[in-house]
Amino acid sequence: MGNSEIIGGAKKADIVFTPEWVAKDIMEYFLPQGTILDPSRGNGVFHKLMPNGSPWCEIREGNDFFEWGEQVDWIVGNPPYSIFRKWITHSFAIADNIVYLLPIQLVYNPILLLREIFEYGGIPHFRWYDCGKGIPWSRSRIIVATHFQKSYRGDTSWSVVNAPQNNIEIAHTSSNNARDEICQYCNGTGNYMGTVLTTRPCEQCKGSGKLSPVA
Repeated sequence: MGNSEIIGGAKKADIVFTPEWVAKDIMEYFLPQGTILDPSRGNGVFHKLMPNGSPWCEIREGNDFFEWGEQVDWIVGNPPYSIFRKWITHSFAIADNIVYLLPIQLVYNPILLLREIFEYGGIPHFRWYDCGKGIPWSRSRIIVATHFQKSYRGDTSWSVVNAPQNNIEIAHTSSNNARDEICQYCNGTGNYMGTVLTTRPCEQCKGSGKLSPVA
């Protein structure tokens, strides 16, 4: 099937998988309690971190999220972006707390969705994953774990997370840069990834023979 074909109302291109380290961070940071629903289980990266017996949906296994009608305490997952408006509306109907991994523009556009969010409650927190290819499908979009909470009327706070590899090899810095910043060819890992955000590679990338600019 091509990317334009539809699976349960969503596009095939919506099938993207959350990195395990991101799912683990979301679960440990937001600490969902009570009945937790994984609405699009996929490969189970969120579900395996939930209590045993936690409910789940997965359209490819014949378990349609839109047919789920029981109330739950939390929904946590990575929803299909092409039908996010419909998805979040159903989520609001069945859960008191929702955490979704999203490109941030989905939250603020269109204005009718923003009004729906504030009719439901509000957004206590955004957790921004500022990690480049640490989330391979991000494509330079701002990816946030967004906590929607029923009847919430307080302010919205932010936290920022970098991919683990940003800090594990601090020696992989740009040797030609007076500020000694992280090499953006390899994101500080020493393993060239094709990301060209700087003209000053570390010694490992310079010696790799793979420094052709990538758009």
